[in-house]
Amino acid sequence: MMQRVLLTGAVGCGKGTIAKKVVEHFEGFAYFCAGDVIRQHISNGSEFGKRASSFLKAGEHVPENLVNEVLLQEVQRLRDSHLVLDGFPRTIAQVTAVEASLPVSLCIELDVPRKERLSKRLVHIPSGRTYNLDYNPPRVPGKDDVTGEPLERRVDDTDEAIRRRMEVYKKTESKVAAAYSIGMSVQFNSDELFYYLKLAAVGTIGAMTLHTAYKFYLNLRHEKGRSRWKEFLAAIGFIPPLIPTALSSGPLSLSLDSKHPLNHNVTRFRFLLPESDQVIGLRPGQHVAIAATVGGKRVVRMYSPVSGNEARGYVDVVIKRYEGDHALSKHIHSMREGEKLEWDGPRGHIVYKGRGAFLIGRSKKRDKRSFSHMTAIAGGTGITPLLQILKSSLEDYSDCSNLHLIFANSTEKDVFLKEELDMLAETHSNRFRLTYTVSQPGDGWRACVGRPDSAEVLKLIAPPSDNHVVMLCGPNPMVKAVVTALKGIGHQERNVLVF
Repeated sequence: MMQRVLLTGAVGCGKGTIAKKVVEHFEGFAYFCAGDVIRQHISNGSEFGKRASSFLKAGEHVPENLVNEVLLQEVQRLRDSHLVLDGFPRTIAQVTAVEASLPVSLCIELDVPRKERLSKRLVHIPSGRTYNLDYNPPRVPGKDDVTGEPLERRVDDTDEAIRRRMEVYKKTESKVAAAYSIGMSVQFNSDELFYYLKLAAVGTIGAMTLHTAYKFYLNLRHEKGRSRWKEFLAAIGFIPPLIPTALSSGPLSLSLDSKHPLNHNVTRFRFLLPESDQVIGLRPGQHVAIAATVGGKRVVRMYSPVSGNEARGYVDVVIKRYEGDHALSKHIHSMREGEKLEWDGPRGHIVYKGRGAFLIGRSKKRDKRSFSHMTAIAGGTGITPLLQILKSSLEDYSDCSNLHLIFANSTEKDVFLKEELDMLAETHSNRFRLTYTVSQPGDGWRACVGRPDSAEVLKLIAPPSDNHVVMLCGPNPMVKAVVTALKGIGHQERNVLVF
């Protein structure tokens, strides 16, 4: 069954950018943009194009009686492809016409500050490539990345045209999402969706983040919508995590698949799960026990994977190579592809349930606590369980927690995962703050300087409150020093979580 995703939202919300990313990175999808079809007719000087041009310059949509037949003919040519629809259907009459021959699988309504985007939008007219001075700037100001030709503002991006198009959207197109609201429509911030697609493109996480997609699925209340959404998820490679998790069958023996250095002594290791469609089965905050026999002795250490339940068939861990009496760390770094380690879990006494809520403690004695503000202080590879929680919060469109990550290292060269962290901070700047700090700065270091328990760092932390939790993970001396320092500035022990 062909899957058809309709992206709807007011002018300038990012429909075209998102649609092109889907087509670029997810196999089998074609892109249909009503605006591109109309602009092509205008460029070609067709009779339809001449009549449509006057409406666009005035900031108005081309009337349905003029445009419907043209767009329906064009979209029918793509009926044998998975399809991302942008700008069509945009009225109830068009919805009826499309549903009669090419029913939509899912409607995603995008929502961002639109006027600011449009005022900074530039277009390469011949190709249709779109740029934004804030979100997606060209490499050379004013020039197209591919051809080097000049970029222009669209004729319908004037202030007056933008205002009129907003009015038209409120009167007509905003009703389209409502028409699909019986289980088939979800609302998403397109900046966040763009972030998920960027991560998917570099292989950091799965399509749209799969467990976020699954949360949408769970929130759909109507069986028809759930079934069609499920079909769509399957089309983009999603298998709902209702399958048995890898750890549910007991201890595992996992083979090393690959390893990728992140800096001079930290490496990301990928291990294969027993089945290609399995997930590891940990909740945010949990960890596993990894064991091996080294020098005739069984050695066990706890590690928090950096991949979550969006990763099918594998699990990733980030491990630092220590010198001295750290036999397992050195053993893992010396492993070759195909060699195995023993895994057991889940372990851990802290679980993040989402929307600021934690389960704290073990078994039946667990206490449920909720916070509106979370500060995570990580030392080196201690970032791994905290990153699980931060990403889980940021990937949940309904989680409004305010987040602050303080990532502490000895020197600048010790910092790792910087590209991923910077992307999180850029995309979620409305509620995620990122601070890097080192205790031994180099000449070019421009961020914070100081150990996590220093006055320079402590002054960056939000004031103590029962709505504010501070999460800590790192070397034991660091954790003890920070706990003592936090108590000294008024933070209650029950509001400090140590992983």
